[in-house]
Amino acid sequence: MALTVLVPLQAQQALGQITGDRLVARAEMAHPPPSLSLSGKEAVALAQKLYDQGRLDDAERILRSLVDADPEKVDVVQIAFLAGLIAARRGQYGQAEEIFRTILDHDPGLVRIRLELAKVLFEQKKDSAASYHFRLALANDLPEPVRNKIRAFLAKIEARRVVSISWSSSIAPSTNINSGTELDSITGLLGSEIIFTPNEDRRAKSGIGFSNSISATALPKLGKNWRLEVRGSLRLLDYKQVAFDDASATFEIGPRFQDKKRRISILATTNKRQFGGKDYSKSLGARLILTTPLSRRNRVTLRGSYSYARYASISDRNGPIYTASASLQRALSKKSTLALSVQATRQEARAASQKNSQIGLSASYRRELPHGITIQLSPQFFYRRYDGIDPLFPTFKERLDTTSGISVYLTKRDWRFMSFAPVLSYSYLINDSNNEFYSYERHSADIGMTRKF
Repeated sequence: MALTVLVPLQAQQALGQITGDRLVARAEMAHPPPSLSLSGKEAVALAQKLYDQGRLDDAERILRSLVDADPEKVDVVQIAFLAGLIAARRGQYGQAEEIFRTILDHDPGLVRIRLELAKVLFEQKKDSAASYHFRLALANDLPEPVRNKIRAFLAKIEARRVVSISWSSSIAPSTNINSGTELDSITGLLGSEIIFTPNEDRRAKSGIGFSNSISATALPKLGKNWRLEVRGSLRLLDYKQVAFDDASATFEIGPRFQDKKRRISILATTNKRQFGGKDYSKSLGARLILTTPLSRRNRVTLRGSYSYARYASISDRNGPIYTASASLQRALSKKSTLALSVQATRQEARAASQKNSQIGLSASYRRELPHGITIQLSPQFFYRRYDGIDPLFPTFKERLDTTSGISVYLTKRDWRFMSFAPVLSYSYLINDSNNEFYSYERHSADIGMTRKF
């Protein structure tokens, strides 16, 4: 079925290679008509050819004439794609971004669209989002020249990334804001059969908090492959009851070496935490981070750290903390990514009952779905064993905890306000201890905004 399409007179000569001599003859009439009957496929092909020739205005006029056409007669995605390409070539990157995002919201499997979105994000210096989309595209079986171009874009992003700032804010309801016990009483305190009733601060408390966090990174260049890496972050979880407010600040600084194969950072670190408006702990240490690609789909990151922690009210916990971890990031497909991590931690302390060893496993699966939905599932499991017997419960064995949980993260990519999209997350955590006093479970949620896609 043909459509009546407005074709600029000066553009009708381009029809020869698309629709045949019959229309060429009509185009060569002394007074060619202002419109022609073309199939939707022919009209889009003509607009594509005009775009390829750099005749953006002519191509756009044809696309506009197709906007109100029956969707069954035209390729709506191709029309929108060409409109995005035209906007990008004119330097209207914000408009092009919105068009490409809208297409991906409905069909996240379109690799060509994802590539064009990554390019316009790159032009706007939205480097985190551009890198995310380039890496998803790189997971596909693309021609080697295309993969090389993507790698070149990623290298440029790393080369020009000097200062970045991120901020997030959310409402955070939780059924156990202080990780408190649900027991009304426990027997066996101090080696006797005394029944112990936990005070109110140690009992599980529910509440609604407001979470705010900000982080900044500066990477000034020191040489061809060397940079100074400076990182700082602040986080505040504010509850109606001040006694459960949680605030922390972190600062890191050190050299970074980076080439095409690897990235290595050696950072001095410091952290301070307050709980309930009072000093809780502070630490000073260092960490080493190595990131390297294993293949076009896989990257591995190795981390090792040392810090000496001091606790304001529990000096028996003071001591060094050693941590080693490895994580694998894999782009599974053009729509999904997977991250797997294993971590081992050893915490020394003055008191044997505070010394402990921990092994943790975690995963994160992220997938973009149709209708603008992104889902992320993040299960975790931790095993912690303490060296000594808790002096409050000498009749118990050495404490042994297992912590498991899962988080579900949902965002609606097509509900955007100033590049932010709404996020809803739910987390369930259960800590199972051989001393029931330390067992607890927690349900929590987060309702906020994000722009990390």
